[in-house]
Amino acid sequence: MKIDCNITENYFKELKRMCKNFPQSTCIGCPIRQDNDACGFYLKHNGEKTIKTVQEWSDAHQQKTYLEDLLEKYPKVKLNSKGYPDDFCPNNLGYVHKKLRRDEKTGKHIASPNCLKCWNQIMEEEE
Repeated sequence: MKIDCNITENYFKELKRMCKNFPQSTCIGCPIRQDNDACGFYLKHNGEKTIKTVQEWSDAHQQKTYLEDLLEKYPKVKLNSKGYPDDFCPNNLGYVHKKLRRDEKTGKHIASPNCLKCWNQIMEEEE
């Protein structure tokens, strides 16, 4: 799922994710650090260029959504007209831990308009 780094919150999340991928003491391989001794100074004085660099890195290292992961593992899973499975939700597979809406009589999960929102969440990275 492509992230828009022109949105401040997204930029900082992707910058943090990018920094986690390089050795903290040397930053070897970091596209920001490569030509600079002090990335903090670079970040402060090269805003637009930094956003572009983070965007390029983010695009090249996109995170999967729960739905993308499911479809990668089970490409023939049946999806409804809205593009997600009716038969189970991300929680049933251990992806997310949200309170589910259940039918009081049958106890079965009730699909809701929020299902697509859950399926389209970015998978959490392991710390």
